[in-house]
Amino acid sequence: MESMSSDNIIRTRIAIEHNMYAMRYDIYIAQRDPVRDTLAIAQTLVFDVHENGSCMTFPQEPALFIKDEDTHCLQELMDELWRAGIRPSASKAGDAQISAMQSHIDDLRAITFNKLGVKK
Repeated sequence: MESMSSDNIIRTRIAIEHNMYAMRYDIYIAQRDPVRDTLAIAQTLVFDVHENGSCMTFPQEPALFIKDEDTHCLQELMDELWRAGIRPSASKAGDAQISAMQSHIDDLRAITFNKLGVKK
């Protein structure tokens, strides 16, 4: 089996631009194949229309898949969304962490005020 250097791996890139004039986010996906010296650019996603209720489950094939070795492009997707101003929704785990941090800050304030002799 021939070993592949990292220079011979197909690289997937994702870019997102906030198109304020069109009031939308534009998503660009491309793959560079250094062996074939090609660049493949994803085109518009096409939706198959089904009558209401005729297709109640998702098809077997996803619209897009990312291979395990390409998870760097998922990170790139998150980074691009962040750069475009999109932030994750608060999760319950995140809310609990924020609540714990707020309690800790309140405790530190109480200790500081007590040491300085400041009444709340």
